[in-house]
Amino acid sequence: MPEDDHGLLIIRAWTQVGSSEPLRVTIRTASDVSEGIEATATFTQPDTAGAFVTAWLQEFSEDAE
Repeated sequence: MPEDDHGLLIIRAWTQVGSSEPLRVTIRTASDVSEGIEATATFTQPDTAGAFVTAWLQEFSEDAE
């Protein structure tokens, strides 16, 4: 029986009052939970953070094929 792969994607979001771009988003990822966090990315725009999440999920699911 094949083992399931497990990935991890952690999103932390907050606002920085007084900034011209108050949104702050940090995303940490791991494609193999046992190996720990592999990458950290920071964003100030919802669309770019969302695109990062979408790309990560697509890559993760393609690796399973």
